[in-house]
Amino acid sequence: MKNFYEAITIRDELYLALALTLNPVDCPICRVEINGKIVFDGVLDQPQTLTGHVKLNDPIMITIQLANRQHPQAVEPVLYIDNNEIMPIYQHHADPAISYIDTNDIWRLEIPNFYQWYHTVSDQGDIY
Repeated sequence: MKNFYEAITIRDELYLALALTLNPVDCPICRVEINGKIVFDGVLDQPQTLTGHVKLNDPIMITIQLANRQHPQAVEPVLYIDNNEIMPIYQHHADPAISYIDTNDIWRLEIPNFYQWYHTVSDQGDIY
């Protein structure tokens, strides 16, 4: 055994699992960023599930923008973080507060620290 980490399974960093499913209405051109990284940019002609990981204490910033939107093009995001359904349940925390994105504006969801935020918005009390 070379070090303590080989003796037991300890992770030096914990991650949150993100699963963002984009359900299109018609075929919008869509751009999605998670923490400043482009994870989808193109025509959304079928549901897409984007997955990834974020460090446990890192903030989460998701932006979705439709380009050259024409009626009835739209996107409905469904977001799970560590198997907790976030969107559309907590759509009122997004800017704008909608779960059916049908504008050319940028839709944003900002979460400063997931578990502190989640415990507060789900009425489980504050954690520190």
